[in-house]
Amino acid sequence: MQGLLIFRKGNYVDQIGVKPVLLVGASVFLSVSPLIPYEIRSLMFGLLGFVLLHGKLRLTRTSVLVLWFFAGVIGSFFVVDVVSSFESGFITLSFFYIPVCLFFGTVLSLRFTLGHYLHCLNLFMFPLTVISLIIFALMVMFPFFPQSLPEYSFWGLQHRTLVLVNVLYADGFLMLRNTGFANEPGVFQLFLNLALLHTLRTAQFSSFRAFVYLTAILTTGSTAGILIGIVTFFFYSPLSTKILGLFLFLIFSPFAIDPALYHLDNKWVGSAAFDVRFMPAVNAFLTILENPLGLGSVQYSRIMESAQIGSFDSYTQIALRFGIFGFFILLLLIGLLCRKDLGVAIILALTFFAQPIWYIPVVFGLLMFGLRESARNAFQRRLAIAS
Repeated sequence: MQGLLIFRKGNYVDQIGVKPVLLVGASVFLSVSPLIPYEIRSLMFGLLGFVLLHGKLRLTRTSVLVLWFFAGVIGSFFVVDVVSSFESGFITLSFFYIPVCLFFGTVLSLRFTLGHYLHCLNLFMFPLTVISLIIFALMVMFPFFPQSLPEYSFWGLQHRTLVLVNVLYADGFLMLRNTGFANEPGVFQLFLNLALLHTLRTAQFSSFRAFVYLTAILTTGSTAGILIGIVTFFFYSPLSTKILGLFLFLIFSPFAIDPALYHLDNKWVGSAAFDVRFMPAVNAFLTILENPLGLGSVQYSRIMESAQIGSFDSYTQIALRFGIFGFFILLLLIGLLCRKDLGVAIILALTFFAQPIWYIPVVFGLLMFGLRESARNAFQRRLAIAS
């Protein structure tokens, strides 16, 4: 409500003529859609960041110190990467893309309250979640229907798209997983779980909306996402909704046996899918021990394939690029966010074990809310100064 009251009074978003929901929605889509080239993303994030960079910012002294320290770490590696690129050629622009993402995510977080941000995310996600479920149902009933959709290429693989919903293929075979507008289901589940969390905690609680989100989370096939979604649902939902959820589970449990067995056989210890994720993580950990101060983006990109350090989590990825200082700053931001909103912090922390997405603007922006000074603290500080 606090964020909504700020909005009604006429805030920064009104002043630039952009509705908050559209701003958050565009930021989410730009951050994770595989259809937008990185060059265009960098340009859009930079422009939006500078447009929003005005007015008073509410930060504590500790927050400013953390920001300056993190900027120093990122800036040091940026200089090293630029020099290395000019000497040996530009093999990657991630050393430019990541700082731009962090800049925009920081500015975005400073222009919203966390409650307002989640509210806008919820409003953006619900219609797109419904659309994704409709497309997923069509995929199940008519498996050949996606073949008529436009193609796009991502990480060397060809997929199909409706722009707002992407359909994944592996070795030419359709993957029956709900990807939504994101580049993969494991990323889509993050926004579904955040929207589910906000729905369950809002005063205008809707069981229907909650079940829509939970159904979409189940259709992603993301092991981490499903576990997070089920725990979130039963922890935050009222008793009547819990009972309804258990009743529906008993009815549809026969249909859940095969998917559950698939996850046990293909995503548990000893499976091929587990080894694909586990071995790069081990290699990344060993590389971190040898290079505790970090490799930088250029050196990381240069040896990623030969050293097999393309891990699938955020923790080793930030440590590989920016060393133990970057790693501990990430842990610090998660810890500070826990004080602000434990539910959001847990969802992010668990997703980071499965997705290297710590730096994308909408995710890093959520982390930055932990540095924000609350309105109550700001009022008390001004009162103390005045007295």
